[in-house]
Amino acid sequence: MTTRLDSPLPQSPALDGEREIRLNGAPHRIPPSVGTLLQLVESVGCDPRAVAVEVNGAIVRRANLALTAVGAGDSVEIVRFVQGG
Repeated sequence: MTTRLDSPLPQSPALDGEREIRLNGAPHRIPPSVGTLLQLVESVGCDPRAVAVEVNGAIVRRANLALTAVGAGDSVEIVRFVQGG
């Protein structure tokens, strides 16, 4: 289930303890400071302008990354766009 927020979460930790999610098919622990998909994408070193993100089978529009909460148990897929020739 994807939760939309009315405004981005503050940078300060709002939740106690780490949470476990599945990231690209593997278990991944996220710190309390990572509350939104935008924060998750940035925390794994990806440029949010160059990724597609899916949560629990639903694609999340880039404009909604900062408004979508990441919850314990979520399954997140981050696909990076790369150029080649």
